[in-house]
Amino acid sequence: MKTAAAAGEAEFYLEPMIVTAARYDNSAGKPGYYKVDEKKLENGNYDNALDVIQQLPGVTLMARGASGGMNAYSKILLNGSDRYLVIIDGLRSNWNGSSYNDFDFGVLPAGMLESVEVLPSAAGSVYGNAAKGGVIRITTKKAVEGVKTSINLETDSYGREQENILHLGKSGEWSWSVYARKSIMGDYSSARESIPSYENVENAGIKLTKAWGETADLTLSYSVFSGRYKSKIFNYKNTEPDETKPPKLVKNIFMTDARKTEDNLTLEYERKFSDTENNIVGIY
Repeated sequence: MKTAAAAGEAEFYLEPMIVTAARYDNSAGKPGYYKVDEKKLENGNYDNALDVIQQLPGVTLMARGASGGMNAYSKILLNGSDRYLVIIDGLRSNWNGSSYNDFDFGVLPAGMLESVEVLPSAAGSVYGNAAKGGVIRITTKKAVEGVKTSINLETDSYGREQENILHLGKSGEWSWSVYARKSIMGDYSSARESIPSYENVENAGIKLTKAWGETADLTLSYSVFSGRYKSKIFNYKNTEPDETKPPKLVKNIFMTDARKTEDNLTLEYERKFSDTENNIVGIY
């Protein structure tokens, strides 16, 4: 390339530049890419997707929940940023209101997951600038012929109880999945005091798919979430106006009492053209 400025200035030449492209899906082995496959999920004794992602490099869990609850919408950073995407089965799933990462990973039972991947911030070249911190990509299991049902019951300290049921099935051209989950937790306590903290969370979902051969699927999905969280929050305020003097910290204590309900209904038609091309039309 030849570049010339105003008359009298020197001319100079740049060597040819060659730009090549590669599919981003071939991410294995690249820096910042991590994957938990189906075998690792089965051997990892995970309860839900939140248990999985918080073990991955680059993921920072800032709090167990917005109000201290185990299942509240957790504050998560990916590669130090709160701007990241959650992609489930190829579709963006965390565009909720004005928040980029308003997604509760705790509602996805581990038994539904086929793989969980973390893509680095370079994924923004494919998914857009909302993926500043990267992408958390989740693939759910495809039903196989037959029926499978699993039930899990847990009890723990501080009044914690969890009940989970997952049902997967396929018969001919029809396949389905049904899950339900309930979690209860009471007050925390130590040798010195008891800290009020209560939660009662329920969520459930159903997915029904009709297949046309090996190239097209029509899927109807419905999920519902309901939760109440109560916790005691502590923070400290500096009451010393003179910045040159040591701070005088006053302990503030206040209670939060939050409720959240949400339901989602989707209808998706997916047509596969080849191993690398497909088209999805959806109503949400």
